[in-house]
Amino acid sequence: MILRKYRPVLRLLHIDCAPDGLAACVGLNPDSSVLPARVDAIRRAFSFLRLSEYRLEQLWSLHPVLDPDSFCRDQLGQLSASSR
Repeated sequence: MILRKYRPVLRLLHIDCAPDGLAACVGLNPDSSVLPARVDAIRRAFSFLRLSEYRLEQLWSLHPVLDPDSFCRDQLGQLSASSR
């Protein structure tokens, strides 16, 4: 939720890989100061949020888990299309 609000250009991927899954963040900019500059405001805005109240189902609806085989096929397809 924080990244969606403050860094909407980032793409979060959750891939169903053993043993515990894989999360990837695409589009990072190492020079960005958006989050460090707003850390106090972010803490105030999101400190009330508790996973137990937010519900895991709601979290997963925002961040669906991708099948690793489909993900790899899609990524390889995109890479081969862009190299033509």
